[in-house]
Amino acid sequence: MWRSFFVGIGIFMIILGIQFLLVDSYTLTGGSEPKQPQSSGFLFRSTPALVETKKNFRPADWMPWSLLAAGAVVMLYAKSIRAGAAPNP
Repeated sequence: MWRSFFVGIGIFMIILGIQFLLVDSYTLTGGSEPKQPQSSGFLFRSTPALVETKKNFRPADWMPWSLLAAGAVVMLYAKSIRAGAAPNP
């Protein structure tokens, strides 16, 4: 069970490292925040407009290579774990 857990973590890190190598930046869109109404009349209530929040994420130059290397090390560690090893009494 531990072997498959570490293989999954290693594969995830390698895929994330490859993705960071191929993409320059990410635009993350969060929830919408209400904007203050401009005018409020007696007969017509103005509802606040929603403004989308956006954040740009640009991975550092060292992140893809570090994720690839760490994923490879975790995969090698998973290979060294004995499959189905029962604990000693």
